[in-house]
Amino acid sequence: MKGAVSVAEEIAVLNLARGLVAATELTFEQVLGVLAETRGQGGLDEFERHLVSRGLVTRDDLERARLAVEMDSTDPSLTGSQPLPPPSVRAFGNGPHQAAARGSDALRPPTRSPPAPARTGGLAAAAAAAAAPAPATPTPTPTPTRMPAVVYEPGDARYEIVERIGRGGMGVIDVALDREIGRKVALKSLRPEAAASEIKRERFLQEARLTGRLEHPNIIPVYDIGRGGDGSAYFAMKLVRGVTLRDVLRSLAAHEPKAEAEYGRVNLLLSFQKMCQGMAYAHSRGVVHRDLKPENIMLGDYGEVLVMDWGIAKVLASPDGAKNKGLAPDTISSLRRGPGEQHTRPGAVLGSVRFMAPEQAMGRIDEIDCRSDVYSLGAILYEILTLEPPFDGPNARDILMKVREGTLVPPRKRTPERDIPQMLEAVVLRAMAREKDGRYANAQELSRALFDWMESARDQERRHRLAVGRIAAAREATARYFSEYRRANELRAQAAQLAAQVKPHVGLEVKRPIWQMEDDARAADEARILAFGEAVTLYHSALDQIPGNADARAGLAEVYWSRFIEADSQGDAANALYYRGRVQEVDDGRFAERIRGDGTLSVEVEPSGAHLSLFRFTEQERTLRPRPERELGTAPVRELTLPMGRYLLIASAAGRREVHLPFLMDRLEDQTLHVKLRRAEDVPAPFFVHVPGGDFLAGGDDLAGAPGPARARHVDDFALSVLPVTCAEYLAFLRALDRDSPREAYARAPRGGRGERALWRKDLEGRWAIPEEDEHGMRWEATHPITGVSFEDALEYCRWRAKTDKRAYRLPSEDEWEKAARGVDGRHFPWGDYFDPLFCNMEDSRDGPPCPAPVGSFDADASPYGVRDMAGGQREWCDGWFDDERTRRAIRGGGYNSMARACRAAYRHGMPPDHTDLAVGFRLAYDA
Repeated sequence: MKGAVSVAEEIAVLNLARGLVAATELTFEQVLGVLAETRGQGGLDEFERHLVSRGLVTRDDLERARLAVEMDSTDPSLTGSQPLPPPSVRAFGNGPHQAAARGSDALRPPTRSPPAPARTGGLAAAAAAAAAPAPATPTPTPTPTRMPAVVYEPGDARYEIVERIGRGGMGVIDVALDREIGRKVALKSLRPEAAASEIKRERFLQEARLTGRLEHPNIIPVYDIGRGGDGSAYFAMKLVRGVTLRDVLRSLAAHEPKAEAEYGRVNLLLSFQKMCQGMAYAHSRGVVHRDLKPENIMLGDYGEVLVMDWGIAKVLASPDGAKNKGLAPDTISSLRRGPGEQHTRPGAVLGSVRFMAPEQAMGRIDEIDCRSDVYSLGAILYEILTLEPPFDGPNARDILMKVREGTLVPPRKRTPERDIPQMLEAVVLRAMAREKDGRYANAQELSRALFDWMESARDQERRHRLAVGRIAAAREATARYFSEYRRANELRAQAAQLAAQVKPHVGLEVKRPIWQMEDDARAADEARILAFGEAVTLYHSALDQIPGNADARAGLAEVYWSRFIEADSQGDAANALYYRGRVQEVDDGRFAERIRGDGTLSVEVEPSGAHLSLFRFTEQERTLRPRPERELGTAPVRELTLPMGRYLLIASAAGRREVHLPFLMDRLEDQTLHVKLRRAEDVPAPFFVHVPGGDFLAGGDDLAGAPGPARARHVDDFALSVLPVTCAEYLAFLRALDRDSPREAYARAPRGGRGERALWRKDLEGRWAIPEEDEHGMRWEATHPITGVSFEDALEYCRWRAKTDKRAYRLPSEDEWEKAARGVDGRHFPWGDYFDPLFCNMEDSRDGPPCPAPVGSFDADASPYGVRDMAGGQREWCDGWFDDERTRRAIRGGGYNSMARACRAAYRHGMPPDHTDLAVGFRLAYDA
């Protein structure tokens, strides 16, 4: 279109011109020449056609120029940035002054040039002004009534240029000496060609005034504004020595040791909070930065943190549309002017692509507010935590699309190896919410959220230190606990061993060391309990500081587990259950398998092919009864998983005597059972049972008399009579003996005590007979167990019976007797762990005086192997000595007149071998 060109069209042409300089090889002078040639000839379309027809650019060049304008030419990702100079001296104020951090392209002006105030001249005037020589004495620009007057220095007399440290498309940065004060400053000035543009001059001075009014320790201070001798505008800023946040993050990403030592996460977060505070002040003054990014954050050598580059800042309107209504008279609200105050065209994209808010990336200028800066701050925090920008891609357009879509990968997922705290990630994600309403309202809120997290982190660190100290002390207490535990056990064992060797009548000089050991064992027990309590208290105290602390939970699990094992091994069900619960409360899974305790069972049977049935002992009415568990099929069995517990394995095969094999599946035990089935004629049923050999738990029952300490014992296979020898069986022995030696038969007849006469008499036919009642008033029956016989009488009976049955009968040893009564699980009675007078024949089993009963009368009095009457009815001679002097033979089991303690399977008694008792009898055994 020919003719007059609108101001908006002129701005579009100028933006494209700036983009061409940024994105192509065209020089500023070439572009100015084309601008002059196409003046008034159709605006943007004519400008583009002219460039292409002259061969200056291609259509692709135009597209790159448009993209450079749209994306903000200050972003290094959009312009070919040059290599970074060493970060020696940095001067900072806005985009151009950051050349030392970003290269020369960083000195280019903001993406959109603001529209000129309403006046004549337009682009041609700007071009002419750029081409014309600068006047010797600059003419001050008329100052509107709403804009504070600018003080211009007459020439350059005040500042002496020391060195140039930055140069960009619009301005330059020099280090200058302020002669009046005697300090070095960063002096920013417009390049002549930029100074020719009233729009650029306007924005340049506007930036200076806006930055100067933001008086905060974390915003770069502006000292002075003026004009140079050539008429160019400048302003002086603080010269800061240091590095940009971009430099730091780049060094950290490269794992440079010096950067890692100087800029840890805590230091960077403290710096970030300072930049939040600076932005909070700006937001309180109604200013939005719009270009926050690591390149614009300066970290000084002495702890300074400065927010830089306010060149495209936006001044917000108050709710009624006025600029910052109600603020103090010196507010920066007066920096925007009249009809031309809308300096950024709607739809323009200003700022750095990787760090801009979605609304900014969409060109929604009217929607940009403090929350847009909050988003950019969140993006900076994202890179501080991950050392990676929140969005990346092969080109700027791809990055811009990601920003617009809000496809953000959470920091902890992006870099899981950096151990980012979850609460800190939540701060980032809220600050970077795609929708503004989801973000913090301003930088002050973000700063407060970060402060709250840091306070929480400091509190957590304090709690961590306390927890670590208490865990260390708890471990020392735990070590003492286990040490005292071992010491107490060793002392008790030594004392028991010595006590077993001491006669009751020996003097104090012999017993005193034993008593001292026992006292020391009790003291060690007290010390270990105190250490246990101390350890538990300290571990719980550590958990109070850091709930869920793994070390404290593991320590508690360890000490609780030891108490559980102790209680479980002692049969203390209540404490075992309690400490098992405590372990489960704090266990992290390490003790789960041990608590469950499953073991494995393998079974080998000779001959092979035997059928195996598995039963589990369960308590019912205070007795352990075998309940079917499963059929295992044909032997052998390999590594069958079984829960902890008491079991009974029954093995059977044709022509072989069925065998009952009780076993205990202990915690995590891998157990293999070996069974050899005997021929049926070798173990005749139902009179004898086969007791398989192996280990079993003997002694250890403190309620029994003289049980001895708990110990593992071993016996070989043997056979034992199911019932004790009866009166009828002993009568046959006496009659046979009487035929050969009447005197010996009389000596072997039952009697009440040593030296007493026989209680049995011969009948009218001259044969020994069982009396219905003896002279003591005791009733006798053929089915009663034989009693009133000595150990020697029992041995003589075994020899006689061996000749009769052609089998090598003998009395069982103590170990054989105890295994046959208890099985292998250490039970206290043949039927289990609980006692009741109804379970066996003892003094309280019936109303009236105690008396014998027929053998096998009490069904409950049966051992796991099927042996009967081992708890009550009669006490039994065993082959072994009760004392070391070998003066008394061992007697096991309880009798019809015994107290409950004598009915316990670990109970032991002794009597001279030639003595008799009306409650003492015997049963037969032989090697199987």
